[in-house]
Amino acid sequence: AVVLDIPLMWDINLFYRGDAPYPGGLNVSITTLALAGLYALWIARALAGRRPAPPLRLREAIAALVYVGLTTLSLAVAEDRTLALFGTLLLVQSLLVFLYFSSALSRTDLWFVMSALALGVVLESVAVIASYYVGHDFAFAGVEGHGYDAEPGSLYRPGGTIGSPNVAGSFLGIVLVPVLMLFVSPVSRGVRLLAGAAIALGLVALVLTGSRGGWLAFAVALVVMGLAAANRGLLRPSVALGGLVLTGLVAILLGDIVVTRLTGDDGGAAASRIPLMEIAWEMIRDNTYFGVGVNNFSVVLPDFVGPRFTGVWVAIVHNQYMLIWAEAGVGALLAFL
Repeated sequence: AVVLDIPLMWDINLFYRGDAPYPGGLNVSITTLALAGLYALWIARALAGRRPAPPLRLREAIAALVYVGLTTLSLAVAEDRTLALFGTLLLVQSLLVFLYFSSALSRTDLWFVMSALALGVVLESVAVIASYYVGHDFAFAGVEGHGYDAEPGSLYRPGGTIGSPNVAGSFLGIVLVPVLMLFVSPVSRGVRLLAGAAIALGLVALVLTGSRGGWLAFAVALVVMGLAAANRGLLRPSVALGGLVLTGLVAILLGDIVVTRLTGDDGGAAASRIPLMEIAWEMIRDNTYFGVGVNNFSVVLPDFVGPRFTGVWVAIVHNQYMLIWAEAGVGALLAFL
């Protein structure tokens, strides 16, 4: 449930702040409920004492603990502490997921989790592909598909069940590489078929999102993991050749989309990121060490939009590193890195 909730986003926002500069609320999801159950079972197993419960492994989480801790401290300087608290609680939930997965899972559990991740890629990819070929948003059996169509006649960019094509592209760009590693691991035929389907559908869906950041993330992750796998003797020549053939087929079938997205007129979307980074840098210079408070970038944004930014698109900076530095300070940025 935790893994499938990543792309399917079964959640609600309590205490929704629609009047805030950036609407938000207290996110409660299937992950929240499932995580409570997982920790309850883990604690019960430790208390029962019949079988030794896996110990909590904190060494692997030192950087994450420091990052979450420093981000939590930014509550003290946040102008809107309610929004900051909502953001902090979601971050703590992510940390708890990491601690459970890194501590409580056996090798058999790991294959199960990776299989669930591959299934999530299949479901999300089908939603993205279906939304693209339908050409508009859809809703079916409680599952909704969303997309982005800036102007009439422009390229329709599906976002699947996640909603934003850039976030969907980020999800696929990051997750496809671990799924590829699952495919070349010593797993059962059924798991390998599931991973293969996820890779084939996921590559198509990744291209259809039109997310240049997602494409770049996938390329970088593929190179890093490919070199690591080759160094350990895990990447067989036949697998590498098959990957090249599959990538070539996707490029042939969907190459026009890639070329259009990389060389065509994007309506100033890429250029619009530069003023956002300039505004973020102004915020960072004034709040270098402690930030403005997690989830508070948009709250203080009006204070930093001077006359020279008149007529530009003003939003939260589209750069995760600058966003963390601006909201939580330089220490949190170093821990995140």
